[in-house]
Amino acid sequence: MSEMNTLGRADRCIQYLTPLASSVLKDEEDPHWIDAREVDVDQLYSYCREHGLALVEKMNGEHPEHDYMLCRGYSYESDSQEVCEECGKYLHTCLTSYAIKEELDHVESCRLGLRGKYLPYRAYMLLRVIECAQEYEGVVFNDYRDKEHAELQQRVRKLTRRIDAARRRAATKDTQP
Repeated sequence: MSEMNTLGRADRCIQYLTPLASSVLKDEEDPHWIDAREVDVDQLYSYCREHGLALVEKMNGEHPEHDYMLCRGYSYESDSQEVCEECGKYLHTCLTSYAIKEELDHVESCRLGLRGKYLPYRAYMLLRVIECAQEYEGVVFNDYRDKEHAELQQRVRKLTRRIDAARRRAATKDTQP
């Protein structure tokens, strides 16, 4: 029996999507934000390291008395996929159940889109949905959240069936002359 047959469906999907999303994954980094010692700063915006440093340098040039600095982030929960405000680079965040639901709503209303020029980005988002949903597995919720959690997991299982079917179709096309 091959390794693909012994893996669970979600793991097979992760294994399938990871190489497809590799160009996005290799550039992904933790989020950064701007802070200052002498003034309150709106930390609403996230940046990649390169653009965060450039912005800190610019802000310190304009207002050196505030002593702006770049704070390195960590992967945190977010209601949407975080991207650098300057360049749009994907930043590593864990999607909340709300964000997972929003992505599932989108995916359920259209084709998977696992081809074409946007393939790496679609694969990346599908990968993040599955990985983040797996993090919610086994979490104990109250009664209200239990129902919500069960529905979310059911929808993710449906998504993994669609991705697994697409994986099988792609494998069949690759083996045909």
